[in-house]
Amino acid sequence: IDLTSDGSGTLTMTLIDQARYTCDGLVNPDNGWLENLKSLLTACRGALIFSGGTYKLVIDKAETPISFAFTEDNIVGAWSIANAGKRETFNLVKVKFFNPARNWQADFALFADASHKTEDNELVLEHEHALPYAANLYRAHRIAQLEERRSRFGITASFRATQAAMACEVMDVVNITHSTPGWTAKPFRILSIELLQSDEVLVQAREYQD
Repeated sequence: IDLTSDGSGTLTMTLIDQARYTCDGLVNPDNGWLENLKSLLTACRGALIFSGGTYKLVIDKAETPISFAFTEDNIVGAWSIANAGKRETFNLVKVKFFNPARNWQADFALFADASHKTEDNELVLEHEHALPYAANLYRAHRIAQLEERRSRFGITASFRATQAAMACEVMDVVNITHSTPGWTAKPFRILSIELLQSDEVLVQAREYQD
């Protein structure tokens, strides 16, 4: 990542390139494997999905939609569409990380967007997020920015589709074209896929912006 283009201004430092994600921290076995795994995933905005009999890591990063698309040919109905409320929409995100410049003490990185605050009638919609495996100010700031940006695209959709939908996996980005919501090749990230007893597939997806 070129640190001069991540939204925090021009930096005066010799090395301006940085790995997008790293995992810096200690794993405490007393926390249990599940809690440790959830914490580790925060280091890369990742998700662990079960597919084809194995678990695999998928990182939430900029992606182009896969070739499969949902249209009126494979969507059979049962639409449910919702917009994110104030609790899921932010204009200020504060993330907690461990700062080596302060003797590895807990610190905060902030990202705020004044234009989004204006859209929200000048209300401060704040979200706090812990990054137990982040130890770099610029990386923490970048993750805060991504969390704020993602919250602004909060449409969620649930619908039933034919078994053709089983060609997709959770976390895939797909285009949806349908006259009911009036969407044309609108990108969504799949959150869940469930095969129903009716042999139809229940799909849940969230609006996506790369």
